[in-house]
Amino acid sequence: MTTSPKSGPFSGLFEQYTRGDLSRRRFIGAATALGMSVSMARFCADAAAQSATPGATPAGTPVATPAASMLKPSAGTENQTRGEGGELRILQWQAPSSMNAQTATGDKDGLASLFVSEPLL
Repeated sequence: MTTSPKSGPFSGLFEQYTRGDLSRRRFIGAATALGMSVSMARFCADAAAQSATPGATPAGTPVATPAASMLKPSAGTENQTRGEGGELRILQWQAPSSMNAQTATGDKDGLASLFVSEPLL
């Protein structure tokens, strides 16, 4: 028994992305508007890029990059390289008691664990 591909809003969206008619950002935005989680939309975008020919990714539309002066704060960053050193400070109403998402007891722990779990997804 064979199954035929189903047509639906996400199928059309995924097809547009693999053809290169949509940028990755627009694809993820449209997929989340359809009710998909951001993590799953990113997974689908990565799967489309991997299923393309080796070394190729969907073309998408070019995204304008901001000027270098807009990417770096204007004061207090002399002789610093982006991403090097320093502490990451998270401003929350209460300090997290655990950075483990599985043992999180509330939003304070869940939000703190996102910095670890989201890149892994």
